[in-house]
Amino acid sequence: MIFNKDLIKEILQYPRPDQRRIHEIIDSGWEFKFIHSEKEVKTSSRWRPVKVPFPIESKASGINERFKGESMVYRTRFNLPQWARDGNIRLNLGAIDYYSRIAIDGKTIGEHRGGYTPWYIDLHHLSDSASHQIEIYVEDPLSRAQLRGKQTFIKRNIFVHYTPISGIWQDVWIEPLCFPHIEQWRFFPSINGGSLEIRLRGEASKIKIHLEGKEISAQLFSGAHGKDQMSMWTAEIEPNKLAPWSPDDPQLHPISIMTFDEKGNMGDKIDSQIGLRYVERRGGRLFLNGSPLYQRLVLNQGYYPEGHYRPIDKIGYLHDCELIKEAGFNGMRIHQKIEDPALLFCLDTIGLLAWEEMPSSLSLTNKGRNNFCKELYEVISRDFNHPSIIAWVPFNESWGMYDMLFKRSRRNELRHWTALIHELDPTRLVVDNSGFHHLGGDILDQHHYLPARDASKGLYKRLVSRQFNSFSLIKFILIFSKWGEVFPQPILMDKDTIDCGQPLMISEYGGFGFYKSKEDSKQKLQELISAYTADIRAEKSIIGFCYTQFTDVEQEKNGLFTFDRKPKFSIREMAKIFKA
Repeated sequence: MIFNKDLIKEILQYPRPDQRRIHEIIDSGWEFKFIHSEKEVKTSSRWRPVKVPFPIESKASGINERFKGESMVYRTRFNLPQWARDGNIRLNLGAIDYYSRIAIDGKTIGEHRGGYTPWYIDLHHLSDSASHQIEIYVEDPLSRAQLRGKQTFIKRNIFVHYTPISGIWQDVWIEPLCFPHIEQWRFFPSINGGSLEIRLRGEASKIKIHLEGKEISAQLFSGAHGKDQMSMWTAEIEPNKLAPWSPDDPQLHPISIMTFDEKGNMGDKIDSQIGLRYVERRGGRLFLNGSPLYQRLVLNQGYYPEGHYRPIDKIGYLHDCELIKEAGFNGMRIHQKIEDPALLFCLDTIGLLAWEEMPSSLSLTNKGRNNFCKELYEVISRDFNHPSIIAWVPFNESWGMYDMLFKRSRRNELRHWTALIHELDPTRLVVDNSGFHHLGGDILDQHHYLPARDASKGLYKRLVSRQFNSFSLIKFILIFSKWGEVFPQPILMDKDTIDCGQPLMISEYGGFGFYKSKEDSKQKLQELISAYTADIRAEKSIIGFCYTQFTDVEQEKNGLFTFDRKPKFSIREMAKIFKA
């Protein structure tokens, strides 16, 4: 079925549109204060009202101040709803940047590191008192080992790095903790048939799966074992019974999964949707559901004027997706950010492809490597079931690991991450190091902001003739010798890398307004974009493009739209350019 706008808006009210349960969002009555030491947590002074879930740097939070390196603490109270009166609930925290520690009624119960991924705490037999206090202690240091993405790494905005974010920026909510509990479910999509893998905490006597209202059978694959007593069930979906998902026809199929104990009592229940699609590489081409795929992507930074790292209302995600599709794109490159599940749900329902890119750290030291690995696992686990995501991008432009130019061990590490992601998720493509030094992966993509069309067309000619250079520190230094001449070379590969004929793509170009093109004085923005895009399309061996960028963001004013989502020229004319 195609989800209509009313249904999309209804489902967007859930904190996890892809994993819906009875729930209650805790978004009112929050207080906040900066502190210099943990001793100040218990003092009553300097508490201020704060709107959750907006980062403290945003106007929407009511704080609108940059984090100055102190710690901070949030608190609020919540009442147990009727459905939670047995005291068994799960407290979910969508994303808190960066380190957080939780206390319930004064007792510390858990902690988490990572600014982009969710975590939860199981609360067993919580006292059925009138209310309970949540207290969240947060630290957000300017650590080089921390995944920051486009958040500035100094105390002011610089170049393409923007206002940082700190604190709670995704939903906080409770839901029932029913047993046997559905801990995780994964759908392996294919137009030739799909399979479900369902991991449960505790042994279930039976599970039921309703797909589009019809029950499908599931089999116990592995009984409860391990310290968490996890069991696994599997179910097969018959081929050719369900319409496939694509940007042109984003068919999604409602699914419900329920667990039952040995007495026949229902335990856990989640509602979601699945999309059948299969993306693959054949030589120098990509195919979606067996048909050739040409990607028309736009770079999306995911910043908003009032909410900063999120829109004021989740309907804003839907509005962005509609604008992007109307402007002629069939997807987006989510750049240096792991997005709220609400945006991914909108991509699924509207029909837009996505590259999901890990935020970069400044240095992949041992600590940075551990942080990256942890969040990578959590990201793939959270977002596995979204059909819109067709590629994982672990690194961008060698950020955080420039030493790969003279360290073989670092280059081998990049190969390791690529292989690991393929192992964790065999259903998607991997772009190993977007735009720069490729050592494998499924797509060889190039970023460029060359100021003259002749220079960019020369670059394309070298790419399609597979003239790839090996690593050179001198060439690397020359890349950054002048901003206007940035990225003038072909994709760089080391001498140990074999060219496997991977598809070629221009995954950043444009950027007009942030730097000057030699044609700027002669052509309007619309004409300039049209000409540069036509040059890419003229090279039949290049399988797509990604225009920089969707909107202006703070000091980087190079969007097709202003920061407040106003088009810089007719959206109809944009569609003519990008869909030509």
